[in-house]
Amino acid sequence: MKKYFVFPGLLIGAMTIFFACKKEYKLTATGSLPDGGVAGLKIVHLSPKFTAINSKPDGLDIFFGTTKVNGPILKFGTAYPAIGSVNTYAVVPAGDQNIKVTVGGVVTSDSLSVNTFKETLQEDELYTLLVTDNLTGLSTGKNVWLHDALPAPAAGTISIRFVNMVLNSPATDSPYLFSKRRNLKLFPLVQKDSVTAFAGFPTIPSLDSFYVRLANVKDKKNADSTVATLLMTSNMADQSAFTLYFAGIADSAGAKRSLIYTQNR
Repeated sequence: MKKYFVFPGLLIGAMTIFFACKKEYKLTATGSLPDGGVAGLKIVHLSPKFTAINSKPDGLDIFFGTTKVNGPILKFGTAYPAIGSVNTYAVVPAGDQNIKVTVGGVVTSDSLSVNTFKETLQEDELYTLLVTDNLTGLSTGKNVWLHDALPAPAAGTISIRFVNMVLNSPATDSPYLFSKRRNLKLFPLVQKDSVTAFAGFPTIPSLDSFYVRLANVKDKKNADSTVATLLMTSNMADQSAFTLYFAGIADSAGAKRSLIYTQNR
């Protein structure tokens, strides 16, 4: 049994629509992913041009059929479950699903649609949906649906995955992810619209800071230019797993790019 937080409102809605036999699931303080016909889902809003593409204020909701998945409206750089949530996924129905992205605040799923697509979720598996400019621009893109399958990290290690969704980056950009405490390039030269596999790194007993740097662009000290920073506010526990997302709009100042994370284990 995989352990995750269960969002009661979503689970009740899902059971009403998808479980005619009225099964009951035990909910605990920490919760657990119920057996039978469900999967786990994270959603991350990585579409900096949402307003420009859709002529609507930034903010979106995700529906599975007629059931809304997320709680609060998602704005750029936010996630559901919220960033900082430890090891949590929303419980959604497995199988073939009609998924709809709508303008935030729509009460039902039948108006103000941004995009619709179909996806098949395997029972008892975990996924992350990346809402990118590709997706809000009426294309699914090649990296919007991630399967979060990963083995337990070995004792003394953590697992990290890196996602580069700065889609307008010049082809000459050479971004890499750097760990300050480890003094190490974790993922060298990860090009735009790319997702790495989870990789293992030694656990450290102190807060880390992560930087996205460009090997091809130098700062005033002739060092690789830093274009995004993530300062962790809690230690990354042994045998945990994280995804770091580099997103935004590339410009000469680099001020519109950011680095955020979600925890997968």
